[in-house]
Amino acid sequence: MRKSLLDIEETDRYLLQQLNAQAQALFEARLILEPGLRANLRFHRKVHSLIRWFARLRKKEELQRVHERLMQDKKFQQEINAIFI
Repeated sequence: MRKSLLDIEETDRYLLQQLNAQAQALFEARLILEPGLRANLRFHRKVHSLIRWFARLRKKEELQRVHERLMQDKKFQQEINAIFI
């Protein structure tokens, strides 16, 4: 496998805390020595952040659809209103 693909995989495993202590120490040493790897780590962190953001957005939209579907049921709506109002 190409070195760049291996770096991506290792960076991903580092961010997900899936490296053993020795591999983590080696990766952190490489971060000190390799500016390109540090830049890739920053980029990879942003990608992880965007993935989490999109996942939350998708979950929020899904919950909104469930809510709308449930609130169409008048009996359910009355029971919920009785609890919270």
